[in-house]
Amino acid sequence: MDDDIYENVNGTESEGMNRERGVKMDDMYVNAGSVGNHDYRTNSNTQQPPQNTAGWTYFQSSFYYLSNESKSWTDSRGDCKGRKADLITINNRQEQDFVMTLTRNKEFWIGLTDSEKEGQWKWVDGSTLTTGFWASFRSITEPNGGTRENCVLTHLKRHPELIGWIDHNCDASYQWICEKSILPVTF
Repeated sequence: MDDDIYENVNGTESEGMNRERGVKMDDMYVNAGSVGNHDYRTNSNTQQPPQNTAGWTYFQSSFYYLSNESKSWTDSRGDCKGRKADLITINNRQEQDFVMTLTRNKEFWIGLTDSEKEGQWKWVDGSTLTTGFWASFRSITEPNGGTRENCVLTHLKRHPELIGWIDHNCDASYQWICEKSILPVTF
């Protein structure tokens, strides 16, 4: 057998095994029953996923919980904290698409606010917003609520033409999304 052919076959076999291993890992993370019994701690990772994983969905190294009830932004964040998580921080287009698919154009609080300083949007982890997915349609461009609207929703049913984030009054009651990362915290 020619050595080049053997290397190609060997390389394909390894890629297949890696792909299969990745699928099995995804299955393990998605299966909530196995998550609760799995120890995620390694030398570089001391974070563990929520102990009660019923109702949590896994995506990109985080678990997500969608509430079934409605609360203010502050009370929603308190609920997430009680679950050893926080309101979701959306870091990229893939995560935004995931959230939009998960929420199916329903209204959910996310962890973004400008309540400390008007117009300076910050995530609940303290980081400044760099890439936003604000809604806009014709003459409406979000964020547009000034000091009356300092918290952010994924969508607003009464304006279905607006696709993307909406700033809104923090005292209004909506469902919320909690996020718990299994990656180590970096400073």
